[in-house]
Amino acid sequence: IKANKIGLLGNPVSNFYSIIGAGFSISSCEEGIIGGDNVGDTNFIAGCSGAGIALYNNKNIRIAKNSIFCNIKGIGVTSSQVTIPYTQIFTINNNLVQGTSLPNSTIEVFLTQVCAKCNNGKTYLGSTIADAAGNWTFNSPVILDGAVSATGTSTTGATGEFAKPEFSQANMVIQSPTC
Repeated sequence: IKANKIGLLGNPVSNFYSIIGAGFSISSCEEGIIGGDNVGDTNFIAGCSGAGIALYNNKNIRIAKNSIFCNIKGIGVTSSQVTIPYTQIFTINNNLVQGTSLPNSTIEVFLTQVCAKCNNGKTYLGSTIADAAGNWTFNSPVILDGAVSATGTSTTGATGEFAKPEFSQANMVIQSPTC
């Protein structure tokens, strides 16, 4: 599936509808690619009231170099057929992004300046490969001056959801004012 504009009025930056449930909703497929490696393969998906791309019980659906923004969720994936990469970002600093995913997975990094939702990815910055322990580092060609997100694609070709900010309240300490 490539070269589509979903939820847009022709300008892939700011004009979109918000009445679409999902840009693509795919279930029970074994192989596939949404987007691709060529510039002309990019899908622009915006303004969905659910996930821009919703995948249910598929096996090895690769999502590559798309522009997914201003959706409630960029990518939603569940499957009992294959292990879905869970990608996390731990460090964002000027031009550097670091995190974890499945070992040896391909990580795509995105900058999203148009919307504050970090679980989308508007501007594809590039990719890197996670090491055998799942650690990865990406050096951005531009200053990271907006929300940064990333996806992981396993060595078998299954892409997971966008990394998003998460925190645990397990060790949180609340300090009340003393005055």
